[in-house]
Amino acid sequence: MPNELIIAFTRNTSKKTSKIICRNFRHCCVLFPIGPGNKYTLVQIGIDGVRLCPIDAAAMRRMKKNGWEMIKVQSSKCKVQCQTRLYLNFELCTLNFLTCVGFAKRAIGIRNPFIWTPDQLYRKVVSNK
Repeated sequence: MPNELIIAFTRNTSKKTSKIICRNFRHCCVLFPIGPGNKYTLVQIGIDGVRLCPIDAAAMRRMKKNGWEMIKVQSSKCKVQCQTRLYLNFELCTLNFLTCVGFAKRAIGIRNPFIWTPDQLYRKVVSNK
């Protein structure tokens, strides 16, 4: 049975060149459910590596207040009780996985090779709703 993941998108960045190079700049991260209730593990992939953060409902409200848009998606790739660290260790073998978009695509099972940017992923996820 598919599980609900959350793909979070933001236009905020501390890097000024990102906004100059890409006028529709976005960044994305994946929130994996980690049990009952509104508890998630946020997995963020960037140039400085992979970050795992536990997220609860209060943290999600703060993220939304700071401009993050949360989109729930279905995934058959990861069970609700999955160990995010084990999933990451297994999946880190592929090169396209080393970007925020590559990770999000793998997590929700999108195989479109022409989706490279968070903005393209955002448009694809929103159009499937």
